[in-house]
Amino acid sequence: MLILAVFLLLGACSRRAQHRQLAARAQQAALADSIPRVSVQVVTRAAGDGELMLPSTLQPNRSAAVYARASGYVAKWYTDIGARVQAGQLLARIDAPDLDQQLAQARNEVVSARTTRQLNSANLERWNVLYRDSTVTKQELDTYQTNFDASVASEGAAENNVRRLEALVGYERVVAPFTGVVTARNVETGVFVTAAGATSDPQAAGAGGNTVVGSPPETALFTVARTDTVRVYIGVPQSYAPAVHIGMLAPITVQELPGHSYAGRVARTASSIDAASRTLLTEVDAANTDHALLPGMYADIHLRMEQQDPPVLLPATALIFRTSVAQAAVVGPDSIVHIRNLHIGRDFGTAMEVDSGLADGDIVVLEPPENLADGRRVHPQTDSTAQQGPGRQKSDSTKGRGKDTGQNKKQGDGSGGYHPPPEMREGFPGSPVSRPPAPPPRPTPSDSSKRSH
Repeated sequence: MLILAVFLLLGACSRRAQHRQLAARAQQAALADSIPRVSVQVVTRAAGDGELMLPSTLQPNRSAAVYARASGYVAKWYTDIGARVQAGQLLARIDAPDLDQQLAQARNEVVSARTTRQLNSANLERWNVLYRDSTVTKQELDTYQTNFDASVASEGAAENNVRRLEALVGYERVVAPFTGVVTARNVETGVFVTAAGATSDPQAAGAGGNTVVGSPPETALFTVARTDTVRVYIGVPQSYAPAVHIGMLAPITVQELPGHSYAGRVARTASSIDAASRTLLTEVDAANTDHALLPGMYADIHLRMEQQDPPVLLPATALIFRTSVAQAAVVGPDSIVHIRNLHIGRDFGTAMEVDSGLADGDIVVLEPPENLADGRRVHPQTDSTAQQGPGRQKSDSTKGRGKDTGQNKKQGDGSGGYHPPPEMREGFPGSPVSRPPAPPPRPTPSDSSKRSH
């Protein structure tokens, strides 16, 4: 009987110890359940030799507005929009009869001034002979010399006026300044134009012969653009500016021309960063021999950039906008959250470049909850772990232990076969998982009877 009492006492003590250990484990499980689970991802740097694509608008290599230099009526125009013209080709002819009359009058004035000069020259020669014979005084000779000099100057002024009027009459022929295409026509036959560029009633091509009341008149008769070479101006971000150099390849693509890429090259740069936009103004030229690229088109410029220190790429779902500064929640080795301020570079939609605030290899929280504060402990899990879910982890953690669970039920230890899953303590480095020691086997009636005997 004494031995049986000892065994019963030992069993009671072991059951009490097991109950205390189960209570401690339940408390640890409750504490683990109170810590939020968050999805995390490791950030890395962008590729150092990535492609930089910038939007732009195509422009002609050269473009000039052709104005009327002579006042008159448009007698006839010869080219319309879309016409390809050569340098010096006649675009329109202006009828200016008053200018023609001024030229004729100026030529007559030249003849008159030349006749007066010839007369004064003959008089000067005669008075020189008389002065050598001491017949006239020096003062009288100087008078004829002055008259001759004045007539020479008057003849020169008349000739200059003729050349000026001849140049103005030449402007009655409106010609193309260079080889290109006519992109605008703002005149019609009979329209009066002035040398200042004003028109009486501009008739722009495509306007249907009507002008809007109160609209400013078009002053240019034609606009000619050279489109065999197109150019674009782009703003390269400051972080990529050191990699841009003259002669650098910059292919041009247009969405409306799929499968076509035009070989563009960097022609020149401003060699200065714009303080407002923090970009480098860069000009890219591309040959347009097939004239498929039209001025005004929206195009994409592709620059092959090589960065010495590429920025860190951050998923867009990891951004926090609680203040005026973009932030991200970084999980440290101790599973403590640290809120960091970020300086965002380019935005790619699903990801963005971070110039400062993150380092390569940092672990950031994806879709951080609103109550996530700095210094809070979290339970980090990767996307693969998050897809499993806590329920699946619990079932997986009990695989291969069905026999133990059944034994515990048979032993009647009061646990009901429940074992806290080991993942409750995952994510806390340095915190070992404490497991209770196995309880001693309970004596069976057969064993106790054998020992009593």
